[in-house]
Amino acid sequence: MSYLDLEARFPYTCPKCGGNLLLISAAGDIWNVDPATGELTWRQQVGQIRIFECKCCGELYKNIDDFRLPFRLKEREWEVVAY
Repeated sequence: MSYLDLEARFPYTCPKCGGNLLLISAAGDIWNVDPATGELTWRQQVGQIRIFECKCCGELYKNIDDFRLPFRLKEREWEVVAY
């Protein structure tokens, strides 16, 4: 599975700027990335949190379980983002 495959599976937009959100941590898993091919291999389960990064503005978001509850990462605190 590549980053492009993950983006295609999770086409979410940033509530702040409308840019595309890139899934950078799937279901709390830690992934290894082959720098030559971009292929992802699963390494370790660390929880049920998904982390996204906006490709446009760089804002970070987390979701718990269902992707319908967006949160913005601000330093060490989580902040709910209203649509």
